[in-house]
Amino acid sequence: MLEKSKKTRVIIASVLLLLALFLDFTREVGSLTIVLLLLSWFIAGIDIIYQAYLNLTNRMLMAEHFLMSIATIGAIAIGEYREAALVMVLFQIGELLEDAAIDRSRESVAELMDIAAPVAYKIVDGQSFEVDPDEIEIGDLLEVRAGERVPVDGVIVEGRSYLDTSALTGESMPVAVNISDDIFSGSINGDGRLIMRASKSAYDSTAMRIIDLLEEATENQAETETTIHKFAKIYTPIVVFSAILLALIPPLFFQGQIFSEWFRRALIFLVVSCPCAFVVSVPMSFVLGLGASSRLGILVKGGHVFEKVGKINILATDKTGTLTQGDFKVIHAHTSDGVSQDSMLAVAHELEKASNHPIAMAIRRYAQEQDQLKSVEFGHIENVPGMGLRGENGNQEFVVGNLRYMEEHNLIDQASADGCAKSEKALVHVAQIKAERKYLGHYVIEDVVKENAAQVVADLHKYVDEVVMLTGDKAEVAAAVAKEVGIDEYQAELLPQDKLNWVKNASSQTNRKIAFVGDGLNDAPVMAASDLGIAMGGIGSDATIEAADVVLVHDNLDSIPRLFAVAKDTLKIAYQNIWLSLAIKFIFLVLSAFGLTAMWMAVFADVGVTLLAIANAFRLYFLPNKLKTRY
Repeated sequence: MLEKSKKTRVIIASVLLLLALFLDFTREVGSLTIVLLLLSWFIAGIDIIYQAYLNLTNRMLMAEHFLMSIATIGAIAIGEYREAALVMVLFQIGELLEDAAIDRSRESVAELMDIAAPVAYKIVDGQSFEVDPDEIEIGDLLEVRAGERVPVDGVIVEGRSYLDTSALTGESMPVAVNISDDIFSGSINGDGRLIMRASKSAYDSTAMRIIDLLEEATENQAETETTIHKFAKIYTPIVVFSAILLALIPPLFFQGQIFSEWFRRALIFLVVSCPCAFVVSVPMSFVLGLGASSRLGILVKGGHVFEKVGKINILATDKTGTLTQGDFKVIHAHTSDGVSQDSMLAVAHELEKASNHPIAMAIRRYAQEQDQLKSVEFGHIENVPGMGLRGENGNQEFVVGNLRYMEEHNLIDQASADGCAKSEKALVHVAQIKAERKYLGHYVIEDVVKENAAQVVADLHKYVDEVVMLTGDKAEVAAAVAKEVGIDEYQAELLPQDKLNWVKNASSQTNRKIAFVGDGLNDAPVMAASDLGIAMGGIGSDATIEAADVVLVHDNLDSIPRLFAVAKDTLKIAYQNIWLSLAIKFIFLVLSAFGLTAMWMAVFADVGVTLLAIANAFRLYFLPNKLKTRY
């Protein structure tokens, strides 16, 4: 009840205070003025006094409510009625403004979390009817009407439209979608009608993952936030003890000093000491920073991650799907003498069905584009990490993979191996290793570097010392990409374990902090071992979300420098608020000890610096728009 009537009480208390001050100016202070001032103090501060009483019963004497209550009651005890009323009214006005600012910061995050579809339309026997999205099962046929949110992740089977994906990716431009396109929950359909088939349940869909990550992020305090709360618990008792000494020592030990005067200074000292400015503004800085990053399609797992980002010296990145588009195409097929392209393609196509690697998918697409595709059945297919695939067909055995895999089985002569190694294109080799040993040929695969990769790497050099590329591709391919985008160092032909070892060794040998950026396919172990794990477009990978500190919802490279920019500004503003609050506190504590400030001035300064710190934190609210034009 007290909170519901807070605004009304503050208005009434303010009117009574103004009336009392008017009477004070027009005549000498009388009993009516004192009554009005006491009423103003009591109406404005009843909830403060009540909370101080609760704190007292719970042995929480050092909370700001207790400080304000004892300071204003002390002021009344020495006849400073005007000071007591002014302090309480100003304090409550400041509280209302702080509450409004905090609510707005929470709303900015809540708006991002309000992306789940309230209803879904399930199609059964050609008829659509409304259901709860939680009831949707994988394989269900759903209707997405114009202007409605996509309820779960799925694939379009009928219709075309534009989707607003800004809540997921931070990008304002609508995305055109058509039959066979994947769509994600939380997106808003444009003016077209879509029929989709659910590929995930509501619980596992993108919108729920984002909501879970945001909830986790707002619960994870940054080290700075935790330190501030610890500091406040130590700081407040110290200033209370100092106020007691300030009230007692001069009158007891120095002749001619009046107790009431030093008691008044001690009360002002207590009011000034309230640590609300940095206790409120620092957590708000991190909340607003999390909100800003989320609006850019960057999901950060808590304020402590911003502190990790601020310490990074080396950014290591995967190549395929991160610096390159990951949209591979087969541009040539070369077969050995006596080997038909059809038979080699049949083997490669069937083996590559066991892999989700982008190169494997490129070969499968290439095979499906051919007029006639032979069929080969394999009883068992084994995925050899970092090498390729091996399959058994009766008494025959075939392999498909990289050059190292061929050399391991002695399936390619040295001259051919040297020629393949010098190629700046990716090559996928096919061979038979049983019952006959024979090299069948290879496919030339092309991947295109992302248009903005070079600019992003240049932008990243503003925040980190080195950008390193770690890839399983051969050295020639890696060298060409590194040169094109401006990479400082590259490591090629790495198995997943090699990437992990490189990160561990680089971190231990150089004592520098390393961030790893991967596409979420097989990079979870490396992310977990890095000081900071960043998943590119990894919202669909459980392992990536678990291992990464940051998930970039869309595979937009611009999100990486944006992340560093948000982290830098969040930390800068948090530290600005700390030092601003402490500096002004210190100045007014000294002034109050020497009797150079009135109590209402102390409160005004306290409220003022709190609001100033909050206003400084709110600069982060407008940061996404600035970063979208900068990066």
